[in-house]
Amino acid sequence: MKRSILLLSFIAVIGILTTEWSAAAPDTPATLPTAPAPSVSAEGLFAYHFEKAGMRYVDLLTLRDGSKRLGKVMEWADQVLVYDAQGRRRAYGVEDVRQIEFRRFRRHRALPGQPDLTVSYVERLPRDPSWHGRVAVEGGTALVEIDRAKTAWRPDEGATVTFKVHVLNSGQAESQAGPCKISVDGAEIAAPSVPVLKAGEEHVVEATWKWKSGDHTLRVEVLPDGQIPEVVRWNNEFEEPVQGLGVAVVVARDRYGAFARVANMGDSYGFADWVQYQLRVLNALLAASVYPTSPGGILERVRCDRIIVVDDPYDADDREVWEAALRRGGAADGLAEYAALMVFGRLGEDEDPLHDALKVDWPRLKQIGIDLGLVDLLQLDTEPWQCLAVDPHGRYVERGHVFPWQKTMMYAPGPFPFSETEAAFLNQVRGQPRGSQGDYLLQLPAKVIVEVRSTTGRPLPNVQVDAYQLQGFGEYAGYIAGAGGGEPIYSATTDESGRLALIDQEAPTQTSPLGYEVRPNPFGAIAPDGSNALLLLAIRDGASAEYHFLRLNDCNLAYLHGQKKEYVREIATRLGDGQSLVPPATAAVIVEERKEAQPPMYISWTAPPTVPIGLVEEFRVYKKTSFAGEDERPWNLVAALKKGPMRWAMRYDGEYFDEPAPEAGFSRDTFYAVSSVDYEGRESGLSGPGYLAYGKEALKFAIDRDAGYITLAGVGPGRHGDSSTRILRWDGQFGTQPFGVRSVRFPEYRPGFGGIAISADHRLVIADPVNHVLAYYDEQGNLDATLPERTMWPGFASDEPGEFNVPFDVAVDTGGQYYVADFGNNRVQILDSTGQFVGLVDEEFRFVGPHAVAIANGHLCVTDSAGTRCRVYDLRGERVKFVCELPPLIDADRGLVSRTGKVYITGRATKATDPGLLVYTPTMDRALYDRAIYDMEMGKVYSPRGMYLYINALDEDYGYCVNKFPFDMRRCRLE
Repeated sequence: MKRSILLLSFIAVIGILTTEWSAAAPDTPATLPTAPAPSVSAEGLFAYHFEKAGMRYVDLLTLRDGSKRLGKVMEWADQVLVYDAQGRRRAYGVEDVRQIEFRRFRRHRALPGQPDLTVSYVERLPRDPSWHGRVAVEGGTALVEIDRAKTAWRPDEGATVTFKVHVLNSGQAESQAGPCKISVDGAEIAAPSVPVLKAGEEHVVEATWKWKSGDHTLRVEVLPDGQIPEVVRWNNEFEEPVQGLGVAVVVARDRYGAFARVANMGDSYGFADWVQYQLRVLNALLAASVYPTSPGGILERVRCDRIIVVDDPYDADDREVWEAALRRGGAADGLAEYAALMVFGRLGEDEDPLHDALKVDWPRLKQIGIDLGLVDLLQLDTEPWQCLAVDPHGRYVERGHVFPWQKTMMYAPGPFPFSETEAAFLNQVRGQPRGSQGDYLLQLPAKVIVEVRSTTGRPLPNVQVDAYQLQGFGEYAGYIAGAGGGEPIYSATTDESGRLALIDQEAPTQTSPLGYEVRPNPFGAIAPDGSNALLLLAIRDGASAEYHFLRLNDCNLAYLHGQKKEYVREIATRLGDGQSLVPPATAAVIVEERKEAQPPMYISWTAPPTVPIGLVEEFRVYKKTSFAGEDERPWNLVAALKKGPMRWAMRYDGEYFDEPAPEAGFSRDTFYAVSSVDYEGRESGLSGPGYLAYGKEALKFAIDRDAGYITLAGVGPGRHGDSSTRILRWDGQFGTQPFGVRSVRFPEYRPGFGGIAISADHRLVIADPVNHVLAYYDEQGNLDATLPERTMWPGFASDEPGEFNVPFDVAVDTGGQYYVADFGNNRVQILDSTGQFVGLVDEEFRFVGPHAVAIANGHLCVTDSAGTRCRVYDLRGERVKFVCELPPLIDADRGLVSRTGKVYITGRATKATDPGLLVYTPTMDRALYDRAIYDMEMGKVYSPRGMYLYINALDEDYGYCVNKFPFDMRRCRLE
């Protein structure tokens, strides 16, 4: 899914602004034509008229069905409007729109040289104060630092309020004088005059009114004398809600000036009109957020209370001035006098204001939502590396979360309504001061119960539920963790009905700033910004486990729908129950011949242990895509196979990887598992899964004790990349599985993966070409050191001794010394067991991009020059000694030397031969080609990579390597 709603490009004098919508296509198109209309209205608060038909606009709108529309295109709330040359308007729901191209040619970019009177903003005095900057967060809960009882938030009934109307000539010529009519609800309250204004000049007129509670509309009409044409006439009329929440705008002077030179989406010129359009779009979106619990939409509205122009809003001196201007009395400890704040910095060096002028700035509108007390739902998206839960085998659980309500404003800022819980909250606190956040998150049922069911739908009693939580603060902030990281917050078991009331965590008993009750609950001290509003529930039954996410938002919505005392969340699992068979132990993915782009794939499995085969009627194959929780991406049945003689495998002719929906946000990595079904139709749980990594190539391999590790290169990682794992772990029991690494002790470190080796103390040593370090991981996958040490990430390249520029591979000798292929520095460094620099391999020889090093039997093989050269060195003496260079190779990788001196290396000897394992016999300083091996123990080889020595218990040398996708192991005994 595209996180950014807007993709920008600019070509010569033609401005092309492209907008791609992330909303999914509906089942049936719902184009909404409208009759010609004089205005586009959000409850009468915006009176835009299309007056520029003569400009012949050619914006291009592409619909989901592929058809296109030409005309003047505007974004408006959750619709897209298209005006044709006759001024007729058609409205399309955003769900129907694929893409917008705002195209601006010379005729659209020329300044008209006319005046243009507009109301830039209206100050309403006295202003409503707010708590912004006066709310402290202690122990994860919010406290207001002032005495609320002594502060008036709105004027008293009948009190005099003053409207200061800022009339601006945003055109390029002198305007005419004329009257100005100011009214509330149609009743005139003032009729001041507006004098002649020079281009860019502003004049303030005032009116007073006796405050009345309820909804009221202020209307201003600027009526210049004479018939001098203006740029546009629609902005001579201005309306806004009197009770709207005040938004303060601070803008850099250069940006403010630049907006005066480009036409905005409303065809006028000037920053003020653009800002007013933004806020009216937001008001229209508030009105469109209709739910059963908010049938009238969100009733709250916003209004622009002032625009402050400074040289640089982010300059410390300028910031001190404008921040003081926005606080009562100008004092730092005074109450803020705005409900929301928009700050616009200086223009970037390559920034074209036309791009901003034509678009709705959805991210800024989302920020207004945060200022009004809502939370950023995007922060609940997590990557697998953020999960510190461990599986029954002690390895990290690879699970990430993507928020399911994606078409909402507070998740992906765009033309999407606010969610139901947000709408209810804004209506509940309408008119109250702002400055606190997330109060509504505290509104959840008194008891939250999970009901766990088996694969047959039966309640699962006595299964263990381990709870982990996304942490909002503290040592593990940003991680899904429990007590001490990997240990759960708590463990409990379901009762005979498969139910478990989640344990309430401690929370202070108090009241939030807006009056919501704080009390113990399953999420504990709920962070005001919602950053810990996610639980991961590990459902464990023996060696089987599933992982399900529970969102605080689910509980908030249940409360809103009347489940105030009790909310029961049913969890449907693929776990077996007491009446079903035992599942097969493991499933494996097998790809044999690999000459086709997608050769046939087979799913194989072992016979169910302790189950007589005569009890099995059929086997069923399931497929799960991505590392999402089982609720978000469940196991889906893809095949069923009747039991027969030796039927422990089946050919799978479906796609290896599913195509994800464009907004799904999940990887395409895929798991396959198998269940057993008896003659009564009762199905077992699932076997251990087989795994396919999407979009990857194998880099290197290392083996230690009973496990091998494969580093990968390719797409991902990333929240919306196509994969989140870069290391695979292989053993004889579970096959090849993703291996998660974690870097809790190294904030901001995001690993890169190149070569891998095993240190003398059995740590994984990985050459990280992205951060230019060696990274040391324990057997669980925890990063515990880097070489060299860095304090900031990403690391930087260096040519100093003991430092690296794209280290691409690493090898370790029997004495614990490291040999590092320092690719970017064209050298191979030697470090001692403590990481101290010892020297260089063959210092007089210049390597060219060394990318593979391997050690066996006291010899080092170095492969460089894009895989065309391999040089062999003897490490057994006091100094490293050159032995020989192999004949020219193609795509060569690591090489190993046997006890008899033969060299085994993966690659090709000639262009005409297939990649395989090549064997050479050294003769003096040269080596003679012996043979190529294409069939090794465990099967055939296909573009093998990453040879690594393993000496078994019988003191026999084996070279292990990994095939290309799906990355299966092969081994060969070294002669």
